[in-house]
Amino acid sequence: MGHARGVICLAAGEAGLPIANYEPTCVKKVVTGNGRASETQMQQAVKLQLGLENVPEPNEVADAMAIALTGHCLTGNPLSV
Repeated sequence: MGHARGVICLAAGEAGLPIANYEPTCVKKVVTGNGRASETQMQQAVKLQLGLENVPEPNEVADAMAIALTGHCLTGNPLSV
């Protein structure tokens, strides 16, 4: 994972894109209102906030969507779904 993150950070830096890091408890707090939310609560919150028909699966997909929602909420950057 470290190598992949490094490549992503390099590409973002070369493109002039900002990089943000969010702690899991921050993401959970922003998305569900509870910094200790369960994975099921996270999936349900992402589903509701994005107006999805189904819960995002696997869990990593819901996590990625939750991180995008957090970035949008904290920075006001546009969110494209």
